[in-house]
Amino acid sequence: MATAAAESLASACQHVEEQLQLGRQYMDLSDLLHITSNSKTTLSGSSDHDYPIVSNPAFDLTPLPFMAPVKRVPLPQELVDQFNHMQCSCLMGLFTDIGRAYLTIDSTIFVWNYKDGSDLAYFDGLSEVILCVALVKPKPGLFQSHIKYLMVLTTPLQIVLLGVSLNEANGLACGEMHLQPQPLFAVSSDNVQHLAVAGTSCGRIFLAGKDGCLYEVVYQAQDSWFSRKCRLVNRSTNTLSYLLPSFLTFSSEDPLVQLCIDPTRNVLYSRSEKSCIRVYDLGADGQECTGMASIPADRLVELASLCARDLDRNIFRQIVHIAPILSSESSTLHLLAVTQTGVRFYFTTTENGRVGRPTLLSLVHVRLPPGYSQSLVSTRPGGVHAACHREGSFLFCSPARDDVDMLWLMDADSFPFCHNLTEMQHGVEISGRTWALESVPDATSGQLLGMGLRSEPPLILCQHVKPAPTFVLLTAQGTSIVTKLRPVDQLEQLLLDSNGSDTPALRSFFHLYQPHEACAMCLILICTATQQVRALAEQAYFRHGGEPQIHMPATPMPGAAVPSPLFASTPLGARVPGLIPTTAGVAGSPWSATNTANVQTPPAMGAAFDSPVIGAIRGGAAAGGPTSNVLGRPVSGPEIVYSNRLRGLVIYFSRLIGPLWDGLLVQLAGNTRAQAATLPQVHSSVTMDELNWVAQHVQRLIDFLDGNAALKSSIKADASDQNVHQKMLRFMRPAPTPNVGAAQAGQQQAQQKQQAEAMAAERNVLRDLSTLFKRTGEVLNLWRILCENDLSTVISGLSVSHQGLVRQMKFCHLIAHGQETCSALIAQLTKRFLSNRTELEAISARLRQICPSLYSADDAVITRAAEALAEAKKKATPAEREQLLQDSLRLYSTVTLHLPLAVVCAQYTDVQFFSGLVDLCLACAKKRDPQSLALHHFRQQQPFDDAAGIAAYTSRRECYDGVIKCLDDLHTRSQTASVPSGASPQKATDASVHSAAQQLEGTLSRTLACDDELMHIIAYDWLIKTGQTTRLLQVTSPYLDTYLTQAAEKEPADAALGLLWKYYERTQNFSSAAQVLGQLAERQPGTGTLQQRAEYLSRAVMCAKSCNLMTPTTHTGQTLHDLEEKLEVARIQLQVQTALQLKRSTISDHAKQAAADRALEEINGELMDISKLYGDYADQFDLSECKLAIVHCAGHHDPALVETLWKEIFDQELQQSSLATADARVQSLSSKLVLLGQIYAQSRRYFPIAFLVRHLEELTARLRLPLGWVASALQHVGLSPAMLLNVYDRLFKAKDPCWQSAGRPLHILNAIHNLLASPDLFANLLPADKSSLRLNCLQAVTSYLVELQSMLSQDKELKTTVANFKKLQMKFQSAS
Repeated sequence: MATAAAESLASACQHVEEQLQLGRQYMDLSDLLHITSNSKTTLSGSSDHDYPIVSNPAFDLTPLPFMAPVKRVPLPQELVDQFNHMQCSCLMGLFTDIGRAYLTIDSTIFVWNYKDGSDLAYFDGLSEVILCVALVKPKPGLFQSHIKYLMVLTTPLQIVLLGVSLNEANGLACGEMHLQPQPLFAVSSDNVQHLAVAGTSCGRIFLAGKDGCLYEVVYQAQDSWFSRKCRLVNRSTNTLSYLLPSFLTFSSEDPLVQLCIDPTRNVLYSRSEKSCIRVYDLGADGQECTGMASIPADRLVELASLCARDLDRNIFRQIVHIAPILSSESSTLHLLAVTQTGVRFYFTTTENGRVGRPTLLSLVHVRLPPGYSQSLVSTRPGGVHAACHREGSFLFCSPARDDVDMLWLMDADSFPFCHNLTEMQHGVEISGRTWALESVPDATSGQLLGMGLRSEPPLILCQHVKPAPTFVLLTAQGTSIVTKLRPVDQLEQLLLDSNGSDTPALRSFFHLYQPHEACAMCLILICTATQQVRALAEQAYFRHGGEPQIHMPATPMPGAAVPSPLFASTPLGARVPGLIPTTAGVAGSPWSATNTANVQTPPAMGAAFDSPVIGAIRGGAAAGGPTSNVLGRPVSGPEIVYSNRLRGLVIYFSRLIGPLWDGLLVQLAGNTRAQAATLPQVHSSVTMDELNWVAQHVQRLIDFLDGNAALKSSIKADASDQNVHQKMLRFMRPAPTPNVGAAQAGQQQAQQKQQAEAMAAERNVLRDLSTLFKRTGEVLNLWRILCENDLSTVISGLSVSHQGLVRQMKFCHLIAHGQETCSALIAQLTKRFLSNRTELEAISARLRQICPSLYSADDAVITRAAEALAEAKKKATPAEREQLLQDSLRLYSTVTLHLPLAVVCAQYTDVQFFSGLVDLCLACAKKRDPQSLALHHFRQQQPFDDAAGIAAYTSRRECYDGVIKCLDDLHTRSQTASVPSGASPQKATDASVHSAAQQLEGTLSRTLACDDELMHIIAYDWLIKTGQTTRLLQVTSPYLDTYLTQAAEKEPADAALGLLWKYYERTQNFSSAAQVLGQLAERQPGTGTLQQRAEYLSRAVMCAKSCNLMTPTTHTGQTLHDLEEKLEVARIQLQVQTALQLKRSTISDHAKQAAADRALEEINGELMDISKLYGDYADQFDLSECKLAIVHCAGHHDPALVETLWKEIFDQELQQSSLATADARVQSLSSKLVLLGQIYAQSRRYFPIAFLVRHLEELTARLRLPLGWVASALQHVGLSPAMLLNVYDRLFKAKDPCWQSAGRPLHILNAIHNLLASPDLFANLLPADKSSLRLNCLQAVTSYLVELQSMLSQDKELKTTVANFKKLQMKFQSAS
């Protein structure tokens, strides 16, 4: 549902965006006049379409009202009497800024309210004749606050500044006016008559001198060393002129008669009596004055004549009025001048109209007045003596006949989107000669008018907010107030005149402005006018609004006539070559013009009013097929043409909300983006008055849409007597089809089907728009409440991310997809009232009333829960506090949607209500996913095509995140170090490290006590992430086994397997633990070291033994056997690794080093079988000890191989100790023998004693090593003396010639002597064994003596050996 609403809003917003974009595509005044450069002067006004006459039969349009009836206010009788006292001269003029007119009689000035002739005031403190009067603004801060204006009076001798006070009321509708009795300043005129005065917005006062010079009255608060409080400065001369008296200065005899100032550019213009125009640059800050350029009358006439050679040059002479063209009216044109014949001159002051300070004055366009058309001959104005220009409207007065003036009005409001300047003209007679003609400023908000556009928009775009332009003319008979009707005013007048009938004038209005624009104007009246006008406007809206239709486009024939420019320049533009894209001319526009059956289009206008359409239907379904709304381009398939009433609805709403749509919500203090990061203070970018105005009109539009069914049935929509509601919903059923022939039945049925589809499409758009209107109204109402309750404070309470979002957000974003932002603002707003229940209930009720979709019933419950939570913070007793916390939990738990769970969790964390936090998160998770789709999605490995599962999982995860965030916070606090000794106890947190640990355990236990499997999984993940694996293994839950098992199936699985075997071991599931440990040991290469694998196998053997002890079975026994074998091989592999590492340290060859490194990496990477260890590593790198261990492990019986391996072992040992002493070498050999003997002595196959004794004794003899170490080492291994005596005896009797070759023939006998002479020979033997050994030794010694005595040698060694053995014989004999 939320998605559908979002799509509906997005669709409607797209329509509004496109309409706003199209509404901005009007042309600048310079483009309308086809001005291309300042070096070329263009001409207009000579074409029939420059000043069309709608009453001309060629156009077939009924004349429309363009002016309201003139309001005439006579002069006050007191002033009429004053004319009888005139001696020299009199002047009349207008102060429209304050709603006043003035009259001077000689030296006295009278001021009165020109609207009703009241509030007459005068000043008679002068003695000279008044030459000129002006009302200017004072310098800011110079006078007291009640002085709002300065009245400047010039006389032949002096210039006087009077203070003007006003009792303001309603902005420009000023109250009573007071003239100060004494002048504020008076300065000598320097014998120069000043004929015109102009003031700037910053308080500067300029005067037009009769000597042709520009002067300025410079005034200040106090005199200074170099200047007086008030002085007159000549701005037309250089600095030297200040040092010369006025009679020594020279100027041309061309008095200045008019000054005007462009306040938007700070530029001053002057007009002389001889029509010379000069431009002065006042500087970017308005504090300078530099003459930049001028253009004389002759040059103007010459330039104008070049572009109008067939016209009389005299019509370009004698300029009577100049007026600035503000930057809001045009970015490139700067000045307008009017001649005595009504010709308008347009000037620019910059090169090619670029933005910048004025550098030149160039005539770029000449606009002829009406009457110069070649085909339409009308009255040509002449003798123009007053003129006024305002926002595209141009008025001037010329004599009509004796004592009667003709007021000419020309404006382009009826053709706002034309490709050239097309103006309607209207004339009205004014009694008397016009002394002054001025426009009345309005107080409309500049923001609501500007709409963020590049220049002042056409009146049709802002007429809903802008009042009708009003002008005031002053004659000797009084004032004439003329109001130019806006298009909507014209429509209102026509509706009142028609009284509900479909008059020709009303039809002409819809033709002229286009039906959709006229429908938008009907909506303006429906939402703003009186009840009578509203009823008439509703009738016209539905009568001319038409119905959606199916349009079958046709390709125009080659050479088809282009529509008339007059009707091509309708408000939505026509498709004329060279015309810029407009509302109807932009390709792909969803709001295009259309005709209805109710509007009779003259043949001559049909092409002009035919407009592109939108949408394409293929086979009866709306689609975005290939379409085109460019005239002459083929379009495939029928197209939907939406009704004018629907398009008018979009137009009106777009213009209503347009000023806010693309505007930022807030403005930062200082209005600079650079200060955004340092100035948190913000304020609404829209004032309350503007916001109230827009919200009020949007609500009226909503009321119209919602209440149209309640319209009175007497209001007929058309001749069929349908009421308004039936007329609006007529698309719900097709119109009846008359009986036709059988051949046409199929075609009629297809047309009805297409019509139904068009109606359905329009109904969908209308539904979307209704959603948008209501959301807009609610957002505006919410913003009003926020502004009323200190918007800046509310925003400052948001999170940092939300604050940044609000500061950058536009109103359109807040309306379209700002639900979350609105909720955050509402939450922060209600938070301010939590301490006051009455105010909280009031603000909640108001929010529910004016923005129900943004603040629902659930939101109200949330507010009450927040109130209970706030009360709990204030309670001192634990019982009351707990009760309020439980109340808040109960209320929060009832909310099903839009609960700001993260905010609530943060609040519960602040009050340490951790159990409630866990319960609330779990309850929200269950409500958001009642069918446990998230768990199913998780179990299915989270497939990407499971949209429902993804949504459920995401929603649940948001709930679980509240618990996890709380656990994170408690875990961090529990890990915080204790307060150092000597530190202040206040620096510790409210919860100590110990209490935080207790809270963590309690929160975790409550979390793990739930039956939510997915919550368990999330909690287990958190425990692993935070390194609390010991705590994880303490969990007693059926979910943990599944969790760890599933985790072990994923890659990488090391951590999970490591936890899993510990979990099995803790639960005494030793069989599974052994299995997991075996998996860890044998996992793929690169996932652990060899040492780790060996340790895993060792633990696995222990677990298997434990399992075998508890439940001995064949299976467990076999498992234990397999593990033990694997462990034995692993240990040998470790031995190979160690040996190879030692070997690697002795290798100097780089290639062999690299080979050894690779081998070590391979050995460390995985467990290997015994054959690979022997063939690829032990044998290849000549690791004899490792080979012996492998042969032993494999049980391979090969005596020759074993003897060879032993020989290699001792040879390598001798090689390593080649440089050592004999004793050191003996020690090395002895240690090696003992070490290996302890391993292999129990297995005679792999510990050949006879071979070892012979080989080692041979080495001893050959290397002249000390005697006795071999027997001693073997005794340490565990061989008995009797066994050794037997081995040595057989070795002696073998008579091996190796002893002779070694030069030690008696070596074995000497070795036997050392063995038998050892004091430990009979140690640790039983008495019987001692006797037996002693007897054996005696027999052996006797036999050895026989052998020795048979030797005939007299060698000293022999004699010594014989003596030694005789001693032994005597020793053993005596012991017997």
